[in-house]
Amino acid sequence: MTFETEINAFWVGIAIGAASIVSLGPNSAMILREGLARGRVTLVATTTCLSFLVLLSSSQILTGMLGSAGGSVRTALSWAGVALIAYQACRKLRLSLTLERCAGAAFEPDAVQCIRRVLTFVWTNPLTYLERLLIPAFVGQSFASVGAREDFVLGLMIMSSAGCLGYACVGKFMGVVIQHEQRLRVFDIASGIIMLFLALAASAKLVTGGI
Repeated sequence: MTFETEINAFWVGIAIGAASIVSLGPNSAMILREGLARGRVTLVATTTCLSFLVLLSSSQILTGMLGSAGGSVRTALSWAGVALIAYQACRKLRLSLTLERCAGAAFEPDAVQCIRRVLTFVWTNPLTYLERLLIPAFVGQSFASVGAREDFVLGLMIMSSAGCLGYACVGKFMGVVIQHEQRLRVFDIASGIIMLFLALAASAKLVTGGI
C-alpha cells in the first residue's frame, strides 16, 4: 500500500465524517437541542462522543473479520457497503424535505440521569450503528493494509469528535439556522451529495475490480 493510498484512506474517513456532521442527524440534534435549552450540554456531548469512539473502534474488529473473508464474500459485502452509503445519501436528501423544529432539552436533577438518557437515546438509535459501525466496517475492509484502515477510522474519529464539540459550542447560536428552513436544507443536501459521490466512486472501483 503506497503512502498516497494511506493518505487517501484518511481523507475518505474525513469526508464521511464531515457528511455526518453537516446532516444534523438525531444524535447531533440532541446535542444542539441541549445547548439551545442551556442544559447539560458538555456532559451530553462528551457522552455522545465517547459512545461514537467506542463504536468506531469496534468497527476495526469487524473490518478485520471482513478482511479475512473470501474474495466473493468481500465483494458482496463491499456492494452492501455501497448500498448503505447510497441509502444514507437518499435519507439525507429526503430529510431536506421534511424538517423538524428543535424542541427544548429535558433536564434531570443529577448527572447520572442525564447520562442514562443520552446513552439510551444513542445506543437505541439504529442510525448510530449504521453510521458509526456498519458503514466504517464495510468501507474500511476495502482498504488492503491495516495502516490504511487505521487512517480511515482515525479520520472518522476526528470528525465525530469535532462534530460533537462543534454542536455543543455553537448550540445557543444555532437558533437562527434551525428556524430558517432553507439553510437546514442546504446542510442535508450537501451531506446527501457527498454520500452519493462516495457511493458512485466505490461502485466504479467495484466495477473495474479496484476493491
